[in-house]
Amino acid sequence: NAREGIDFAIESINTIRTLKEFGWVTIPIDSIDDANDMVRAIISHPLIQSIRLENCFGVNVNGYGILCSLLESNKRFLSINLDANNIRTLGGTEIPDFLASNPLLQELDLDNNGLDDNDAELIAQALKRNTNLKELHLGGNGTTAIGCTALSKASFDTTSLNSVSDSNHSCIIYGIDLSINLHGDCPKVARGEKIYHLLSSRNREGNNVYHFDLEFKDDSLKLVPPSNSINLAASFDVLPHEEVMLPNWKEFANALQLYQNPKAIKVFAIYNMQLPSSVIDLLTPALKYKPIENFCLDNIEFVNAREGIDFAIESIKTIRQLKRFSWVNITIDSMDDATDMLRAIISHPLLESVRLENCFGVNVNGYGILCSLLASNKRFLSINFGSNNIRTMGGTELPHFLASNATLQELYLANNGLDDNDAELIAQALKRNTNLQELFLGGDNITAIGRTALSKANFDSTSLNSVSDSNHSCDIDAIDLFDISSNGDCPKVRRRNKIYHLLCSRNREGINVYHLDLELKDDSLKLVPRVLECVLHYSNNHPGRYPDDDDDDDEFSKYVHPLSILYEILRSWKMPTLYEDCGAS
Repeated sequence: NAREGIDFAIESINTIRTLKEFGWVTIPIDSIDDANDMVRAIISHPLIQSIRLENCFGVNVNGYGILCSLLESNKRFLSINLDANNIRTLGGTEIPDFLASNPLLQELDLDNNGLDDNDAELIAQALKRNTNLKELHLGGNGTTAIGCTALSKASFDTTSLNSVSDSNHSCIIYGIDLSINLHGDCPKVARGEKIYHLLSSRNREGNNVYHFDLEFKDDSLKLVPPSNSINLAASFDVLPHEEVMLPNWKEFANALQLYQNPKAIKVFAIYNMQLPSSVIDLLTPALKYKPIENFCLDNIEFVNAREGIDFAIESIKTIRQLKRFSWVNITIDSMDDATDMLRAIISHPLLESVRLENCFGVNVNGYGILCSLLASNKRFLSINFGSNNIRTMGGTELPHFLASNATLQELYLANNGLDDNDAELIAQALKRNTNLQELFLGGDNITAIGRTALSKANFDSTSLNSVSDSNHSCDIDAIDLFDISSNGDCPKVRRRNKIYHLLCSRNREGINVYHLDLELKDDSLKLVPRVLECVLHYSNNHPGRYPDDDDDDDEFSKYVHPLSILYEILRSWKMPTLYEDCGAS
């Protein structure tokens, strides 16, 4: 009875007081009255913020009218999904008007409907006034190249630097081939990358200066100094120092010395530049005692190598609030220089993140420096020694450190010389470590033997107990390991997912009962109720229960419904004995 289903949903919405998300998917609603009743229930609920009415409106239901009712309800929805509902606006402007008002809505899914180029152009205009929408899904509509161009221009209008700046930088438009779509970056970063993209494009044609004169006109001369703030990190070439820049460095150093705000400077970074003695002499006193949390030197060419080391050491010593230090792509050829920098790092009371990447020359023992850092008893959270030709030569300091379950959360050792023996020792250590969250080992000399050991540390499928005793906290990146857990899951959830995955794998072969008898032995009868409970409990949050549309033949697609596992167990495992005991009692 279709109406009974509607009433069931409405009653549930009305009586589940903590409800935040409601989905009604691929269930036909053929009556406009039924649709309106459901929408009224949704709108009247005080907490619902996410709605998914997908592929449900029949020919008698005006899907566009339902959508307009939701948009005009003044409810603070965060997500609306009306995918595949044959929505046609017929020239109506309610959707763009709603988006232009900059509501709190973060996701709008209108895939597979009947929106056309006119709708796309109006939505594009509205997006330029919207800073809250993060995702807009418009695939499978009747939009041609005309509508795509309008939407692309809303996201990245290359007419001028000002038009790029005024584009929408917060919303990713899915389902349409746009000229540029920067995923995941915050709006400020996306804006900066788009501006730099336009400058790069013009540079290839040699017409940046022409456009500057055209766009800035009489103000172009005044705006020359700020062009020094362009992020040169996009290129790995070192910008050579020119004496004409020295007044700018002096002005910058003076501004730093005058900075008295106690509020922390999150990042102070210098990239891709040549730094002569004259600039270092300006920066060293200017940085002293400044509230900088992250000090980064990347791809710097020091005219005098030892001066660069001294500049870094003095900055580490005098920036008292420093928490993160990076020295990247700057060669250190002397063991004495490396040791001096290491002492400064270890002696700083607050430093918790160290990145010495691609910097140790042939005369520097990178493994020795790493061991000194690990043995310092400092409570580091992140260590990055990537691309430093580190070879342990059989040394066990690294696995011993990890087995001690130190506070370290991130360890980057990619592109070094670690081998299968190191991988096997690290794998053993990981079984006793619950704090490390990320381990990077890509680009090392680790073959299938080492990868198997690391995979087993993460997911040892020998038995239920071995799965339980595996490491559930650490992601090993850049190595092709099987891990049923999604990044970000807490260790308890990962452990449950892995145990359930093993039960699924055994169910496909019909061997769960055999293994339960083998592993639980004499206690198996007592544990029957607990095992049955765990099957249901562990299946609830398993990723395979809600596979992504993009998943092909991956491990998640091998999910087995808990009823199949329960049926297998109840059919044969201890059931006759269990019922005999119940009858006797």
